[in-house]
Amino acid sequence: MNKVTRFISAAAALMLVVVSCAKQELPVSTFKMDSTAIVVPAGGGICSVPYQVASSDAGETVEAVSPQNWVNGFDYSVDGVISFNVDPNEGTEDRNTTITVLYGNQTISLPVSQYKPSRVLASEIENLTLTATFCAFDRDKTIFRLMNPESLGEPYTDPYGKQYITAGQFASQYAQAYNFVNPDKQTADDFLVYAYVEPTLDNNMTGSFFDVRFYMEGDKRMMSVSDGSYAPAGNAEVIRMAGEYTYDEEKGLIYLYDDSNTMEMYHKDVVISLKKDGRRYIFEIVETVQPEFWRPYLSKIMDETGIDLMTEPNFGFTLSNYTQTEFYMPFGSFVYTLKVMD
Repeated sequence: MNKVTRFISAAAALMLVVVSCAKQELPVSTFKMDSTAIVVPAGGGICSVPYQVASSDAGETVEAVSPQNWVNGFDYSVDGVISFNVDPNEGTEDRNTTITVLYGNQTISLPVSQYKPSRVLASEIENLTLTATFCAFDRDKTIFRLMNPESLGEPYTDPYGKQYITAGQFASQYAQAYNFVNPDKQTADDFLVYAYVEPTLDNNMTGSFFDVRFYMEGDKRMMSVSDGSYAPAGNAEVIRMAGEYTYDEEKGLIYLYDDSNTMEMYHKDVVISLKKDGRRYIFEIVETVQPEFWRPYLSKIMDETGIDLMTEPNFGFTLSNYTQTEFYMPFGSFVYTLKVMD
């Protein structure tokens, strides 16, 4: 009987030891991050990502690694935070990588995307007004249509049958005439650019402008494009296009339905390219539709140059040669450099 009692007591003692050991086991630690992806602007900078550790294992530490050296400088000095540096993106495309975060035998993958320098975010153009500093002409793709010097709104063919010249020819002729009477010599490239002038006392409060305005009407994204001139007697402004738009942020393309004209027959779809260049914006009308009345005045030019000027913009107002004996309406390629309006 005593042997049985001793056996039961020993078994009970063994069970107590087992149970006691089981109670002393620590729960498995858990490592969590709320962030699922990081998006970084082109300029780069310091990013910080919080994390949580429950029931931390003694001796375990957090470590992060990146396969790309443009993500670097990992810092764990603040408890519960991983900080790292992202270098500026100086390329022409968005770039992507994945950070691997390690804690013990646990790993978490954290995708990192960085925008290309030229990308314009949809959020940054909401309620933004831009104004042009200058417009660049393409030497071959910008066509200067000759206009009647007696009536500048009327296309003209000179006595020799000339209807147009290219922007390159215009700039060369302008430079030659300018250099003939001015000591500060200029090149033709200097006249492939039209500079917009703000009104000041030095220029008798005259000037010109090209403005692009983004705004909201309820939940609709709206924009307008206007140009005109400043004068002491009053400013003149013409709305070139306006209406509701959508924006493809990845492609940098604005799709505008231009209904600025009260006559529906002149409503049209317009495609606009918008890019970033440092603190400036590069604005170019990629595709539009000219009013049909221009076709007979452009058909010969289109046949000779191969440029479909009926789907290209016009400059909006005429430009003269240096001696102001010939006047032109530019058509074709225009690249506007815009700044945020003060």
